[in-house]
Amino acid sequence: MKFAKMVAVVLLSLVIAGCNSGPEENPVDVAPPSAVESLRTGLTQLAENGKSIGSGAQTFQQYIEEIKKTDSAKAAKLQEGLDALMPLQDSAKIKAKAKEMLSNL
Repeated sequence: MKFAKMVAVVLLSLVIAGCNSGPEENPVDVAPPSAVESLRTGLTQLAENGKSIGSGAQTFQQYIEEIKKTDSAKAAKLQEGLDALMPLQDSAKIKAKAKEMLSNL
């Protein structure tokens, strides 16, 4: 009889614990990085590895369009740099142009 009571108490405590909703979750809003920060990250990678920009040019173009909304002069310099960067294939030239563009940020 004592064993049955013990089993009942254990089962009851497991049921009660299982019905608990658990800790309350509070969602955290995370702001995406700005266009300037995203462009800086991409240019830093190019300046380090010297790989051709390839299809990444479209993404860079989108970042420059975002920058244009707040600083058209900076965007114009960056666009000029991107236009010069896109056809480059030589690793050293890519690195140099990416570093130059970083200085415009």
